[in-house]
Amino acid sequence: MRVEDARRLYERMKPLYDAGAISREEFDQAKSAYDMASSGLTDASHSVQLASPIQGVLTDVRVDAGDRVESGDTLAVVADLSELRLILDVSQNDVEEFEEGQVVVIGRDAAARSNAPAGRVARVGLSADAKTRLFRVEIALEADPELRPGTLRYAQVRTYRHDDAIAVPLASVLEDGGGRYVYVVSPDGAAERRNIVVGRSSEEFYEVVSGLSDRDRVVVWGQNRLKEGAKVRIVGQGDGAAADEGEAA
Repeated sequence: MRVEDARRLYERMKPLYDAGAISREEFDQAKSAYDMASSGLTDASHSVQLASPIQGVLTDVRVDAGDRVESGDTLAVVADLSELRLILDVSQNDVEEFEEGQVVVIGRDAAARSNAPAGRVARVGLSADAKTRLFRVEIALEADPELRPGTLRYAQVRTYRHDDAIAVPLASVLEDGGGRYVYVVSPDGAAERRNIVVGRSSEEFYEVVSGLSDRDRVVVWGQNRLKEGAKVRIVGQGDGAAADEGEAA
């Protein structure tokens, strides 16, 4: 029993005992509980000295004055903020994309900035959790005042790099029974269907494994209205082309 609770009980019981409303035994039990709780607190304050096994910052205290604690109870939490770890639980398909040493960018939301805190993949779990069937990936983070233990963060990990890849916007790729394809602009300005094979994809682009060269100009707007041989008008200065609405019928 906490000292404060024992004291309040004793103070309620004393006037009741003085008025004859309770027995001597009931009063003695309350007084004994208060005396024992007070004695235990006094002994603890003189005999217990806590020391953290690591250097760090006190981030949480899990007991109050007068609480009764048992061996093994966690009284406080000390964190070493110079060695933070971000824990990711990833699926069987995704874990194959991770390897130790990969650079990770951390953000408060999915739009992590290029100057956001960074880290590296420190450990990739070899076995899945028996309940969730997910694999644990640990990210070692660089020290940063924005990062706090116990908070949630988004992590962006580059799992694939192909410097010479041909990439097209997701929206430019069409699909039918014959597979995926795009429209490119032929030398005479006509739309030409080009079947392609795609590889990896991001939130914006497909990697084109075959079917295009880096000299092809892909239609990136109005392609849903195109037919083979339709005239295409170039409306921008970039590498893409747009089908003119009047000519793409």
